[in-house]
Amino acid sequence: DIGTFLECIWPVSNSALENGNWGNMITLTYVTSFCQCLPVCFVYLSYKGVRVLPNNKEDTKRQQNLDNTSTAGATAYFALFYGSILASLFEAIWVIWDPDAC
Repeated sequence: DIGTFLECIWPVSNSALENGNWGNMITLTYVTSFCQCLPVCFVYLSYKGVRVLPNNKEDTKRQQNLDNTSTAGATAYFALFYGSILASLFEAIWVIWDPDAC
């Protein structure tokens, strides 16, 4: 999870919050909120004249045409998909193995 990873950069421990250090919490909130809004940028993206997020059935059927597909796009999708699973798994094991790693 991105928040747990970034907590190493901007520590938000209980003791820091009890001492009144809210700046890192606010920064972490801004960064993770920005990351959540990033997919909105892909709403109007199109490739070879076909929208990535179709508006209707006709657009969806145009996506199935092999002339409108990309091997690089599929590779990037699966790399991000499996890479995010592996990164989450690694981070979970890392935090369990060494809780004071940051």
